[in-house]
Amino acid sequence: MFYLTILALLLGLIFYLYTQTKSHYLIVLLYLEVMMLISLMLVNIVSLMVSGSVMAFLLVMTLAVGEAAFGLGMLLSLIKLNGNDFIKSSHLI
Repeated sequence: MFYLTILALLLGLIFYLYTQTKSHYLIVLLYLEVMMLISLMLVNIVSLMVSGSVMAFLLVMTLAVGEAAFGLGMLLSLIKLNGNDFIKSSHLI
């Protein structure tokens, strides 16, 4: 139970840092990936405690991989268009 509390606090801290980031899209993507990894650990611990199944773990891991690939592709497209990944120089927002 202690691990769940620590992971939940860590997830909250990373979410706060994510909302305060205003410089680069790459940093935002890294925060999103860290949040997905923490969520993956939380789902793994809870699903093993409740049912002993790893199906939820595999589902969240699949979504995390898809999100990472999509985010990296979008970042590369943005860098091709703008030449950098600064949030303030982007006209997409």
